[in-house]
Amino acid sequence: MYVEVKANTIVEAEKLLRNPLVNVVSVGDENCIHKLPTVEEIYEFYKKATMAGKKVKIIYPKVPNKYYDKSIIHLKKVSTLNVEITLNDYGMIFEAKTLKLKQGFTIGRNIAFTLLSSPWYGLLVKKENSLMKSALSASNMESTFKLQYLKSLGANSLEIEGLPEMWEQTNSIKNCEFSVYAHIDFCLVAYSRCCMSRKLHSYISCKECNCVYSAEITRKFVSVPVQDKNIEYVKGTHYISDEEVNKIYPILYFMGNALFRKNSVDYVDKERVERIIVNQVFYPSEAEMNFKIMNFVKER
Repeated sequence: MYVEVKANTIVEAEKLLRNPLVNVVSVGDENCIHKLPTVEEIYEFYKKATMAGKKVKIIYPKVPNKYYDKSIIHLKKVSTLNVEITLNDYGMIFEAKTLKLKQGFTIGRNIAFTLLSSPWYGLLVKKENSLMKSALSASNMESTFKLQYLKSLGANSLEIEGLPEMWEQTNSIKNCEFSVYAHIDFCLVAYSRCCMSRKLHSYISCKECNCVYSAEITRKFVSVPVQDKNIEYVKGTHYISDEEVNKIYPILYFMGNALFRKNSVDYVDKERVERIIVNQVFYPSEAEMNFKIMNFVKER
């Protein structure tokens, strides 16, 4: 099984070239345009990776209009290299057809998403029947029509969340001759134009940002007026502690402009998944990351 590690920076990516467990080193980001290395940095890294016998992948995010033209120019220049490319923006996917990328491209999980990523998935489908639950748990790319169309644009692989419920949902994806790559450590819950890391650490360069924060939700928001001992009467909204909230919401993690939750999966279906993807920024050390990888690549 192939192992892809998403490096947080070019410097970290170069360190991964020495890691024998890693087959593919990816740079860029699925959520933030500012994490994308320059063309010159990619050229230089590509040379080093080729000498080290590693494959290189460039990840493009969903691109704000302000940066779209620059991103297309960037993609055109990078497409001259024999690198893998992941796209998370429909506009760039349509552009990819005219570029005829050497290795095609991967559909990123900002496009190929599933409701299972959401911590409150259980609440959303609580009153649905089993047929509807099965439909909602699938990747939104679980459609032969969609896949055939994307294939005509040059797509040949697709990212999914590495969740046990997803393994059986890959049948139509495999039938359309797409490779399946699974994120095994953290599920992407949501992303935003607003960057919390930037708000908290405005002095840090976006490219060097490695701030991962956790948030535990223990209180719920209510809008019923409440009586207060110190004040005659309190109107408006407020928060109250609620044990049920802890049961519904796991600890959430945010990095940059994205929100994640931890994935507790401990295996992958090797007949359905060709590659696992690990995000280096979530691990305090390379040794901890290697331990995670070894649990998946060892024979079971």
